Amino acid sequence: MNSLVIAVIAHYRQLREDRTTLFMFSLSVSDLAAGCTFMPISAALCSRATPEVADMVGLVPKIHAFMMWWFAFNSMHSLCWLTISKAIAILKPFKVEQLLSHKRCYFIIGTFWVIGFVFAMINVTAISVITWNTDVCVYRIPNERTVKAGGMTFFLIAVVLPVSLIIYCTIRIFIAVMRTHRQISALEQSVTVGNSSTGNTGLVTVQAIRSSRNVIIICIVSLLLSTPTLAIAVLDNISNTPFPDVLVFVGVWLFESNTFLNSLLYIALFKSVGQSVVHMLYAIVVYIRAR
Repeated sequence: MNSLVIAVIAHYRQLREDRTTLFMFSLSVSDLAAGCTFMPISAALCSRATPEVADMVGLVPKIHAFMMWWFAFNSMHSLCWLTISKAIAILKPFKVEQLLSHKRCYFIIGTFWVIGFVFAMINVTAISVITWNTDVCVYRIPNERTVKAGGMTFFLIAVVLPVSLIIYCTIRIFIAVMRTHRQISALEQSVTVGNSSTGNTGLVTVQAIRSSRNVIIICIVSLLLSTPTLAIAVLDNISNTPFPDVLVFVGVWLFESNTFLNSLLYIALFKSVGQSVVHMLYAIVVYIRAR
């Protein structure tokens, strides 16, 4: 899924004219990197066929933790800025070119990639020993107050902050859509008063909601999958009672399933992207058959 999105955005220049596409490209690169790094590491370390892998120099769990923190940071902030860019396009359509130029978008993307790298590196180097939890298939960090405080700080910046902005921008988008609907409906009624043949206000609502539904759906799905991990992390830092392994496992992998669902929804919901993917795949098939 992520490879398709990356390929189609890189191939079709017209798709890159939309600012949201640039942040979607960053999101797909981060998700692809996640699927190629810490997910296979988790599978290897939790495999019963290779228990000795878990005893490799304590470097592997550290690499796993670093990759997970870095790419989770990038993915959440990419999705956050995708939502922000869509909100700006809807709320300030005449200023979007000035507020979000291509150079500014590239600078924003580069900035949160660098910040994510620095935060992940600080966390890894600050923790002396990172072990592996085979029951949950994820790293285990020492239960120390300073370590938990650092982890909570990273979690607030990497997850809570972008999630809060996503919720805020999604609400603003929905309010703007509904306000536009009411204005159009009022204008329709004032122009066509007494004419019973024009009762298409419902159609206006559907068209208005469809104009922004794609980003809203992607955000809602991402938030639903992130909520269990968010709740577990917060409650774990508040109380000293450990959560059952099965809950932690389900929460982590629900969160990581965003790595393919984001791109899948992007291809399925955005008509121009879906058509470009079909056209690109068809051209590849024709080329292979010709060879």
